[in-house]
Amino acid sequence: MNWEKLKVFYQVARSGSFTNASAQIHITQSALSRSIKHLEHELKTDLFHRVPHGLELTHQGKALYEIANKMAFEIEAVEPLFYEQKDKAEGPLRIATTLALAAMWVPYYTIDFLEKYPKMRLFIKGNDEELDLNIRQADAALRPLIPHQTDLVQRYLLTFSPTLYASPKYLEKFGEPKKIEDLDHHRLITYNDDHLHPYGNLNWILHAGNKGDRVRKSY
Repeated sequence: MNWEKLKVFYQVARSGSFTNASAQIHITQSALSRSIKHLEHELKTDLFHRVPHGLELTHQGKALYEIANKMAFEIEAVEPLFYEQKDKAEGPLRIATTLALAAMWVPYYTIDFLEKYPKMRLFIKGNDEELDLNIRQADAALRPLIPHQTDLVQRYLLTFSPTLYASPKYLEKFGEPKKIEDLDHHRLITYNDDHLHPYGNLNWILHAGNKGDRVRKSY
């Protein structure tokens, strides 16, 4: 596969339109369109749906984007290895993230970071509300994808899924659910209705597997 065409595809997919991609990588829209058409011809599949507001990835396009995204991340990770001034970073760095990550995850990694960059000063802002990085409320953010801020440079870090937990004592008393319908008979602990959900619907357990509008009650 032609790497240059793959890079063009990656930029177009990330931008969501030829117009946005053209402005970011300074290539004409017609050249971008030709490159995508050539790539689609080589792969013998459509990578985008043309829609009124821009472009949407097809199923095959989404699969290719995941691969291209990982390749781009690896390439960017290599570049600092050859940067002579990598130990010269200094000054303040404001990082916005969720309350949970700020309290439990980020501090674990700051020790090594500050040992590597002793002249840096970190300011960690924990907030489950969405911050606008365009007006410099923070320099960087660790949080879920922000799809409507297409001009942000966003990099994939990891994927995680919500998981259900129960104590051994609970399972001994109430049994272990074997299928999704079994949750109807269990004591479910959920988030408060007015709690901000930066990761989407965290109370999915109340709806999972239900038909119609029926909702389980939180214990």
